[in-house]
Amino acid sequence: MIRIGKTEEIEKQYRECYIRFSCPANWINYANNHAPGIADKFEAIFAHVDKFDPRLWMTCSDGAPLYGALWRSENSDGTVYARYLYSCLVPTVCFYSLGISKLAKQMGIKDNKPGRITIDLLSYYKAMNVCPEESSVLVIRFPGLFIPELRREIPNAVKAANNIAKADFNADNSLAVKYVKYDLDINEMFFKLRPYDEIFRKQPEYKEQHEARMIIPNVSFLRNPIYFPSLYHDNEMNVPVPELQSYSFIYPASRCKTMAFENFTQNLRRYDILCGDRE
Repeated sequence: MIRIGKTEEIEKQYRECYIRFSCPANWINYANNHAPGIADKFEAIFAHVDKFDPRLWMTCSDGAPLYGALWRSENSDGTVYARYLYSCLVPTVCFYSLGISKLAKQMGIKDNKPGRITIDLLSYYKAMNVCPEESSVLVIRFPGLFIPELRREIPNAVKAANNIAKADFNADNSLAVKYVKYDLDINEMFFKLRPYDEIFRKQPEYKEQHEARMIIPNVSFLRNPIYFPSLYHDNEMNVPVPELQSYSFIYPASRCKTMAFENFTQNLRRYDILCGDRE
């Protein structure tokens, strides 16, 4: 798993051992004001329907008007894109992840047999509209150590935060992790089935991002940056991960154009990682 960002930000997070959560509303705000790539203006859409579609006026399970929980973006053709506001404001963090164990098995790398998987990160940088000379990469070497630690630390971070609504927070369900599915058709009419499903769907054109997303369910930031764009950083929360440096490393993106995985153990959960600057 890797994260890429401005060098000073990545170095600070690594040095001080924390992971920063943002939210889909932040990304939508960014996408509406910057070039395509790192953010998607269609994040978290669950329906594309006529603006008078009666389903937008249904009630929630607690009897409250569904419309009050919606964020609607009207289009010139009389349709709207609809989002649930709680999904747009849920604390979220994204990682580039290819599922190395799955790839290794597909390539026949098993039982300690020699083998190497090489990933071209330049295509990822291009898809994310990243400038390698100004960026660095945080590589989570052992996700099996990182995710449990993050899950343990989230309850204390939520308790200490003063920029989120947390009355419904459940410490036993502090983190949800899923891969993004790149099957979203924004032209079709659809409704989601389970809470937060729409956060894990994107259009096929973003498949090079290979995202694994993590959310903190039943928690939401207090401000919508669409209405308060100058308060972007209000919708961020740092979660300490004290052991981060023991299972990760950072590398300048300009010197990490490829990433190779080799010397797999028998269970394919441990391997050597090599970063290269050759295209």
